Amino acid sequence: RVNDSHGHDVGDEVLIELSALIQHSIRSNDKLIRFGGEEFFTLLSNADIDIAVEIAEKFRLVIESKTHSSKDLDITASFGVVEYTQNESMESLIKRADILLYKAKHSGRNRVES
Repeated sequence: RVNDSHGHDVGDEVLIELSALIQHSIRSNDKLIRFGGEEFFTLLSNADIDIAVEIAEKFRLVIESKTHSSKDLDITASFGVVEYTQNESMESLIKRADILLYKAKHSGRNRVES
């Protein structure tokens, strides 16, 4: 929506700000990975589903509480949170997270689903 309303330059500003915000909020052994246009994965090491949901909720609240870009935009984020199961492929893990992300988006956005 940001790109459509404000252009790609502002959309890029928002993505850079959000990724920096999250990158500075995760532990050094966690990973933030951009996956597609405006989708990111955060891989948390040694975190069960309850901790991961708690972290995603903190991210959601921090994002919601700030204005973003040179346009002072109010931005929200939705999250799909899953826990890796032994011998699961990365493709399966991503698919499960993606299903929950779309559930969050279709349930009103600005939510964490697990």
